[in-house]
Amino acid sequence: MDRMQFQDTGAVRARTSDTLPPIAPSPSQGPAGSRRPVLATAALLFAGALALVLTQFAGGARSDRAREVTQVVRTYETAIMTGDGETACRQLTPVAMNQLLRMSAGVGQGGTCKQVGNAMKRYVDTLVAQASPPKAAEARRLIQDPPVRILAVNGDHATAQIAGQSDKPIRLVRGGGGWKISSFPFTGQ
Repeated sequence: MDRMQFQDTGAVRARTSDTLPPIAPSPSQGPAGSRRPVLATAALLFAGALALVLTQFAGGARSDRAREVTQVVRTYETAIMTGDGETACRQLTPVAMNQLLRMSAGVGQGGTCKQVGNAMKRYVDTLVAQASPPKAAEARRLIQDPPVRILAVNGDHATAQIAGQSDKPIRLVRGGGGWKISSFPFTGQ
């Protein structure tokens, strides 16, 4: 039976290392041999801590990229729907901007970013004016805070969607100027 030490307060204390008998080293272990398990444990703890830190940084970088992608898509959607064509076009790669301007000019909506923004605002304003008050309020809320869903972020490429708008993805690329929309679905595609 283990000896217990009693203090005046009546608390029971387990035996301390100074009351335990010393552990004799194994005859096959030299003076450094007794430190091997401690060093191995320390190395494992260090490796585990390093893996945890790296995972957190990688996860943080991934979530930062997803946030950046979301912001670009939201900025584009809000700008184009509120008539700020210049801001909307700044969210696009040159190829995507040319695609937007060609398609818009082809349907009589203008051939500049400003003209496209103005045409979209007129269209959105007409739809909102024709909607019931609850639907109009919901539309205004969605214009100010579009429900962006990130589908994937892989390196310098990402895909997103506007929930409820299209099942086709909005594609983005990251370059020297940050994330830009490289292609997106147009109505009727």
